[in-house]
Amino acid sequence: MRKISFFAALLAAVITVSCSEKECNPSSDSTITFICEKPLYDVATKTEWTGNTIQWSKGDQVRIGYTVDGVWQNANGDATDGKPRFYASSQLAEPCSKAEFSLSTSFKGDTQGSHVFYGLYPSAKLSSTDQANAPVINISLSSTQEPSADSFDSREDVLLGKSLSNYASRPTEVAMEWVRVVAHSCITFTNIPLLSGETIKSIKLEAQEEAALTGKFSANLFEKTLNAANPVNSVQVNVEQLSVSDNSLKVWFVTAPFTATSLVITISTNDDTQIVRSIDRLSLNFEANRRNTLTINMASASRKESIANTEETAYSTSQAIALIDSAEPQLSTTEVFVKGTISTVESFNESYGSITYWLDDDTFEVFGGLSKEGSKFLGLNDLVVGDQVVVKGKLLKFGSTYEMDKNNVIVSRKTASTQTTPSLSLPSSRKTSMKIGDPDNEYNVDYSGDGVLTASSSNTDVAMVSIIDSKVTVKAVGIGSTTITVSAPATSSFYATATEYVLEVSGDTDFVALFGSEYNSKGVSSYTGSFSATNDGFTVNVQNFNNNNNSWTYIKTGNKTNASVGTITTNEALSKAISEVSITIDAITSGSVNSIKLYSGSSASAITTEEGTFTLAAGTQTVKISTPTANRFYRISFDCQKGSSNGLVTVSKIVFK
Repeated sequence: MRKISFFAALLAAVITVSCSEKECNPSSDSTITFICEKPLYDVATKTEWTGNTIQWSKGDQVRIGYTVDGVWQNANGDATDGKPRFYASSQLAEPCSKAEFSLSTSFKGDTQGSHVFYGLYPSAKLSSTDQANAPVINISLSSTQEPSADSFDSREDVLLGKSLSNYASRPTEVAMEWVRVVAHSCITFTNIPLLSGETIKSIKLEAQEEAALTGKFSANLFEKTLNAANPVNSVQVNVEQLSVSDNSLKVWFVTAPFTATSLVITISTNDDTQIVRSIDRLSLNFEANRRNTLTINMASASRKESIANTEETAYSTSQAIALIDSAEPQLSTTEVFVKGTISTVESFNESYGSITYWLDDDTFEVFGGLSKEGSKFLGLNDLVVGDQVVVKGKLLKFGSTYEMDKNNVIVSRKTASTQTTPSLSLPSSRKTSMKIGDPDNEYNVDYSGDGVLTASSSNTDVAMVSIIDSKVTVKAVGIGSTTITVSAPATSSFYATATEYVLEVSGDTDFVALFGSEYNSKGVSSYTGSFSATNDGFTVNVQNFNNNNNSWTYIKTGNKTNASVGTITTNEALSKAISEVSITIDAITSGSVNSIKLYSGSSASAITTEEGTFTLAAGTQTVKISTPTANRFYRISFDCQKGSSNGLVTVSKIVFK
């Protein structure tokens, strides 16, 4: 079993893991440190093939969780009642052979019992922090991958880790063993029969039906195994960025371990031609934790030209039927153009705005078709027997019926009717966004037909609409989204037509401040720094708070060196009258905090009016403002004594209502 050791200095609030070859500096705070050494074997762990070794990649992350006496733990070292937690580390800043990761979580220091640590790479394979079925965790291997010229797609590399020792209490150093549970395959395709000017878009490997190459799997952290849950028997790599040399191409694949008894290789080119070779009677093992190398000679491959065509080269219905009878594999993935004359208009689906109709003496069905550019039909009268159409969609045979599948669209139409299409347009004065309480939006419709216009709202809990002659009135009544449709019916002279738009209705919006890497303007690792945080366009300026170089989703103020005052100030005056302000305090050393007060002012330089004092306790604390006034600046002031430790107050959220 090939392995890497992780060494961890378990101290307090943050897990860190460092790079050596190219150093990645840890935080200056107390840390738990997991250090990933270069392996003894080139193809052991690590995540990026360099040509002669595998190393950690820029952007790599891991997940760490642990048990105490066999019970999975949460961030504070408490039993989680069926909700084990795994925490994502920071990303590596650059490739390196010895890596240092930082986890923005704290492991409880006084928990006694047998401690065992578990890890997963890459972090992105877990979509949720909570994993109720641990040690079994659900992951997926993508069936479409993006390798580089020299390495596999590291997003699909999967490693499972476990500490080599059990610890009676929180240790000062942890050594971990990591096992790769996927197979790397480096396959060279030779003698590819490309024509002049052809390039390769993708290469697909398809094994026998029961094989599990990609798809959904369950990984067992105790057994270090990967078991198929809902697998796919193929993998495709996109290779447009790779260069073909002498009609040969080397490509990397990542799959679950499997034994191939047959393989179908499909190379797709820039003109949608497929170059296919089938290999039977195999017994080829693709093993985990090794570089499986293989050369496949494509000289005997067959070429399948694309069935794709254009409006000008549209298939007749008889040609489309012959193509369906050929059972061409491209039928399920390729849209084509078919031309014909409407012989029956069968049915209208009001929910989807689609019509099912038949072409050329009812020999070919167009099922659930839409109008031009995918727009909805308004009724059966929108199509007329005798109309000549060109339709685009996918072909299939349903029972004994030859047809074009649903969601097809009419590309062009030559009508057999004397009707014409009227113009129907809405003015720029129609609004696509309103607020509750806004005046009604009134506008006139420009319509050239002779039918009676109607108007509707898809969600009358959001907006009500009426129309008199050509004047539309829209009234906002609730928060949400609705589609406003203005329609004209078919008449003896004009086709039916309609136009629509989406209206968003909002109410008064709270101003919410959040913290973390996606909100903070920069990382700060001291308790005397400053930065800003922006959420949905609302910005606060932060002074004398630490965000641990953006690895926390909260901020801390107060330190053990000096007394200090931390402040959080709105960057601009708030446009609405604020009636209350709430702060979420995750932790507080109340004996070392003098006060937390809210101030307001008419300008950024005059925020001096005291509005109230927050309770010095963990949880959501609120100050209600006695006289709410619009267009005021606000500042929250955290007055802290010199503490016995850093981080006297932890704040994760502020809401101005």
